[in-house]
Amino acid sequence: MDEEKDLTIAAQNQMAEKIEAEAKQWAQANPVFTQQIELLKKKGDTNNSFFVFFLDCVKEGEHLKVSYILNFCFDSPESRANFGNRQDSDGNTAYHHAARLGHDEIITILNDERPRNGKVAKMRFVLKNKEGKKPLELVCEHAHKSTFDLIWARAGKSNHNPCYAIKSARMGGNVEIIAAIEQHPKFTKKISLAQGVAQFGLQPAPKTGAEPPSKKARSGDDKEEFHDKRVNPQ
Repeated sequence: MDEEKDLTIAAQNQMAEKIEAEAKQWAQANPVFTQQIELLKKKGDTNNSFFVFFLDCVKEGEHLKVSYILNFCFDSPESRANFGNRQDSDGNTAYHHAARLGHDEIITILNDERPRNGKVAKMRFVLKNKEGKKPLELVCEHAHKSTFDLIWARAGKSNHNPCYAIKSARMGGNVEIIAAIEQHPKFTKKISLAQGVAQFGLQPAPKTGAEPPSKKARSGDDKEEFHDKRVNPQ
């Protein structure tokens, strides 16, 4: 079994820095690529060709190309982040695609929070696509555990509320991902039961010897256990 990796943002920054150095060395050995980049940059945003090329690199998992584009093609941290946070026609960012496809190195690059010119401009991991899904939901649905761990270093912080992804995690079926979300300090039994209602049509179980509670009597603070309404209570 592999040793547990350090997946903190500080550790990911170091990994991103290493990838950046490799990307620079690779680009120097591949002048055709750098020439292609310069041509795409000259075209500007009139036909989205540079952005489309960038997303194609993300989807293919070509992390050295992605690193080179983000780290050597922009004059300011803001322009770098604005480009990396752009959404395609389906509302997906590079983060969405990398999460869905399980590209660990690219998530590491997108998580890079090292200052540039004394400023930090982050890639956003909470944008929704046109289906209303965030990257965390996509990585949960597709059960990419190692990629989830990298995203969780940001999304799983105590000041965030990642509980919206529990339904996607249950769909994906990875028990470790489910457990990580359920152990988040903002995950409560109430949230878990609410997901049960939405996903499985569960209803509050009536108290023993009492009539089932009316709809009016049921409140959002009802702490009774849930049971499947399709099964007759004993």
